Amino acid sequence: MGLSRGGLQTSDGPGTSLLPGATGPSLTLSPSGTLVGWIGDSISLPGTGNAPAQYMSDTRNVKNWAVDSTLWTTNAIPLQYTNNVTNQNRVVCAGGVNDITGGVAGATLAATVLAFADARLAEGKQVVLNTIGPFKTNALWTAGRQVETDVYNALILAAPATRTNVVAVDLFTLWESPPGSDTLNPIYDSGDGKHENLLGGGVWAAQMAVQSP
Repeated sequence: MGLSRGGLQTSDGPGTSLLPGATGPSLTLSPSGTLVGWIGDSISLPGTGNAPAQYMSDTRNVKNWAVDSTLWTTNAIPLQYTNNVTNQNRVVCAGGVNDITGGVAGATLAATVLAFADARLAEGKQVVLNTIGPFKTNALWTAGRQVETDVYNALILAAPATRTNVVAVDLFTLWESPPGSDTLNPIYDSGDGKHENLLGGGVWAAQMAVQSP
């Protein structure tokens, strides 16, 4: 069973409700004309849940730069930003499970992601961090890797407390079912226990829209 993943907020202002797994305040920048760059691995691709496209709106122009099978700690995910950024004022950071299943410690992974986030904050951008989702029924899951996932997720969820213009979306709790099982909810499962389907991507995008309008 994973570590405790933080309290559940029930509201974020008039007329909006946070889905399970929400953490941290909403970003304060007006959404009008928000330009978003989304980096990550296969969970962010159109062939899975297509969350970046579902996050698109009349006030958010989302560029999906995610690449299959990429890692944070080899600099492959950060390079998606370096190679593509133009005038984006919000950066969405996803992925991380490939690092964990490749043997990277959760604390090491978090240090890499948070260093990237801090560099973007220094540029005056907003940052949306996402925890790693549940993957217990995937062939690459082990109890040890779950421990490292929990360490990483806890550090990501703690990040907004010491940083402004950062929110953390608790993707693990959002997709996990039953609670405490470390398992991807079957209704969100594309079939391999790790990648979400279109419904799972839609739930993710809806949570993103609440926490980072």
